[in-house]
Amino acid sequence: MALIACKNLSLGYDGHKILENLNFEVCCGDYLCIIGENGSGKTTLMNMLAGIYFPDEGEILIAVGFPFFSVQRMQKIEI
Repeated sequence: MALIACKNLSLGYDGHKILENLNFEVCCGDYLCIIGENGSGKTTLMNMLAGIYFPDEGEILIAVGFPFFSVQRMQKIEI
C-alpha cells in the first residue's frame, strides 16, 4: 500500500507548465530520490507535498488513501 500517491498532478506559473500529469507512489520501505535540472519542478513538487502549493489538476493521497488535496474536493467546498 502506498504511503504517498500522486495522481495526474499538474501545476504551472504565469501560463508555463512546471509539472504535467505527474504520477507516482511511495510505499513503505521505498527510497525516493528527486533529481532534475534547475527549474524542472523539484521544489514545486516538495511544496505541493507539504501543502504549501496546490496543484492545478490531480490529487495527492497520504497514508491510507485520505485525500490530502484534490481539485475535485476543493471545488466541492468552493475554495
